[in-house]
Amino acid sequence: MGWRVYTASALAVIALLAAPARAQADGRKALVPMERDASSGALPLSGGGVTKADPGLERVRIQKQDISSGDLVTKKDPLVVITSPKTSVVTGAFQAISCRVGGGIAKAFLRINDDNQVVSVTGGTFEVDGALRPGLNVITVIAWDLDGNIGKDSLKVFYRQDEEGPEVGITGPADGTSFDITGERVVTVKASTDAGDASEGVLIINNIPRRVGFRGGVMEQEVALLPSLNEIYVEVTDSAGRTGRSNPVRLSTFDARPKDLVAVLSWDSPTADLDLHVWDSFGHHTFNDARDPFECDAAIPGGMLDMDRKGGYGPEVFSLEAAEPEVYTFYAKYSPGIKEDDRAGAYLRLLLHGDEPSRRILRCFGPVRMSEMYPVWEAAHVKMPEGVFFQEKDSDLVKTLGMDEKAVRRLALMLDEENPAFRLAAISAMGQIKSEEAVGPLLAALARGETEVRRAAVGALWNIRSVASLGGLVRALTDPDPEVRQAAAGALGELESPDALFPLTGLLSEESDTMVKIEAIRALGGLGDPRSYDSLVSLVRDTDPRVRVETARALGKAGEPRAAEALAAMLADDVGWVREVAAGALGTLGRPGSAKPLMDVLRFDQSDGARAHAAVALGRLREPSAKAELETAAERDSSPRVRSCAARALESLVAPSAPGPAVPRPAVVDDDLVVN
Repeated sequence: MGWRVYTASALAVIALLAAPARAQADGRKALVPMERDASSGALPLSGGGVTKADPGLERVRIQKQDISSGDLVTKKDPLVVITSPKTSVVTGAFQAISCRVGGGIAKAFLRINDDNQVVSVTGGTFEVDGALRPGLNVITVIAWDLDGNIGKDSLKVFYRQDEEGPEVGITGPADGTSFDITGERVVTVKASTDAGDASEGVLIINNIPRRVGFRGGVMEQEVALLPSLNEIYVEVTDSAGRTGRSNPVRLSTFDARPKDLVAVLSWDSPTADLDLHVWDSFGHHTFNDARDPFECDAAIPGGMLDMDRKGGYGPEVFSLEAAEPEVYTFYAKYSPGIKEDDRAGAYLRLLLHGDEPSRRILRCFGPVRMSEMYPVWEAAHVKMPEGVFFQEKDSDLVKTLGMDEKAVRRLALMLDEENPAFRLAAISAMGQIKSEEAVGPLLAALARGETEVRRAAVGALWNIRSVASLGGLVRALTDPDPEVRQAAAGALGELESPDALFPLTGLLSEESDTMVKIEAIRALGGLGDPRSYDSLVSLVRDTDPRVRVETARALGKAGEPRAAEALAAMLADDVGWVREVAAGALGTLGRPGSAKPLMDVLRFDQSDGARAHAAVALGRLREPSAKAELETAAERDSSPRVRSCAARALESLVAPSAPGPAVPRPAVVDDDLVVN
């Protein structure tokens, strides 16, 4: 079970914490969450509980104990009934999943095996597309209201492949192919089938289905991949209703410039056109007319709309390399398609902290049917860097989840539960509440828990950022699991304590895992201590370009004058991203004498990114001798991004005073996107 599951599971667990997790003085036993077994109608309980008089009731009544008065009360949880599919054997992985829920609920949580997504509820029902795995599948729906009441239903479906179904296979890319998605996330998937009468199929990526079109037995579709091991297969149903499925293709993807946040919008109509709109808390707005802050001041700083596909199922991709501590809001906007009265089912995937295993969260939203009658979908709000999702505002989040410090004591008791899912959900909730009171229980879990618990505990400590966790995090640097070591290094960097310096430099000298080394380098950069220079400079010629990139960033923040020479040497690296980051780091370091190598980059480098960062760095250095080179770049460079950066750098050269903090730009309103 991945970290992304724990965060979503916490929604269901925290609302049940009003019931004490241990026996009270009067001898009553604690109550635990329950789940209906669709095959038998039973309500299994673990660790003690109450016996239901009628286990077949669709509405589960859970007794909870009022902590303040000690009196037992009975609460009616929201109605949740999965209406399709039925408990049965099916011959297709692609299934329409529908559910009926109680009134007043706008969102529900759907889990298919270990894959999770949030779905929108309209009129007390929802229907979404899901993908099953061969064999037994468990489908679970959880819905909650703003009073913290939880409703839940679960059933089992067995998927057996149709032996008489049509032949279908993926013709490209080949199984086992690796892709560098640093600059281009989109890959074209091709498939063919002998079912020539099939006009539509289903493309399933990491168990997330999308409808795609076939023409003459051939499919060709662009997809946006996230950094991980991606499993892709295609399913086709012929005119006789027989279903065929291709063998899976596994693609490995790598991002040399990790992103805090990636959003992918796709849809299931070849003729409709949807646009992705992203807002931050300060009114910055990234969309198809403001895709890049280098070209438009209205766009979100540091963000990029990597792809903007017009029709044809999408995708549109937004990425943000370094998310600020604020709320980001995601909308989809419908544009009239080629076909009149066309409709599209919109899907949004959000990946947070994709390169940090202990903090990685993948959430899937939709599908939501969009048309001219329903042109705007308010898909998601996420608070960064915590990765907390909510519907409206923080006050609703607190009311929904009960996220107060008193809850920590109840959550700590759950760390002794036998069921690991409860322990992991409690740890995730502690990390969201961010109370100092959680540090002790989390350190205990980090010291004695199994691997998954240790990973979750160190991730929660990363979010809390308490100096009291320093000793436990230092000990975790020797953990046998590399993901725990990686998260511990990142958490130490967030503490900004000088006591973390020597444990981190010691880790660098002994660590063999690349991702752990990268996180330790980032942490040292966050500390900004000149004493880290000797450890960092030894890595400027590391064989892995990811290590060299992070080393350049850290050297720029270290505050050590000798770092300027090392960074200048990195401007000759054979990888463009390394040169780009080294140029930016020289500007951050701000040492005299750095202008000459930066001007050489601006004049000769083949990488647009390296030239753009060199221009920005020269502006920060405020070096008068760079004026002529910047003027030439602003007028003649082939890249609009470089010309824009050079023009801004020229403005800083003539400014009457040293550059200060950036002034927030005024909010920009798009008249075409009206959201109530």
